[in-house]
Amino acid sequence: MGLGAYPGSGGNWLGMLGMHGTFEANNAMHDCDLMIAVGARFDDRITGRLDAFSPGSKRIQIDIDRSSINKNVKVDLPIVGDCAHVLEAMVRVWRSEAMHAEKQQLGDWWRQIDEWRAKNPLPSATPTRSSSPNTRCSGYTNSQESRRLHHD
Repeated sequence: MGLGAYPGSGGNWLGMLGMHGTFEANNAMHDCDLMIAVGARFDDRITGRLDAFSPGSKRIQIDIDRSSINKNVKVDLPIVGDCAHVLEAMVRVWRSEAMHAEKQQLGDWWRQIDEWRAKNPLPSATPTRSSSPNTRCSGYTNSQESRRLHHD
C-alpha cells in the first residue's frame, strides 16, 4: 500500500485504493494513462474484476521479487530491482532527456481529480493526526450518507 511513503496530508495524496479506498484514488487508477506500480501485489481488493482494471493504461511494475511481476495483472514493462535504485534511474533518465509534463493535460487531470474529490463519499477520507479510528468511524456512522444507506 505504500502508506507513509508520501504524507497523507500532501496535496497530491489521493488515498488508498480498492474496496477500502477513496473514490478519487480508484477513479484515478481506473482512468490513468500510465500506471507505475512499485512493489504492488495487485490483489483482488485493489483490482476488483481484472478485465475492468485500469483498461486504458500502460503499466510498469517494479518489484524486487521476479515472481510478483505479472502475477495478477499483466504489465507492459516489468522491471526487477530494488525500487530505490530503479526509481532513481527513472528520474535520472527523465531529467537527462529534458522531459516535461504537458501542463495543459496535467492541469486537466488534476481538475478531474478535484471533481472526484468534491463528491466526498467518505466523510473521513483524509484523517488528521488528532482523529482516532473511533472518531472517524463515529463520524461516518453519524453522517447523513450512512443513515441514508442503512435506512432506505
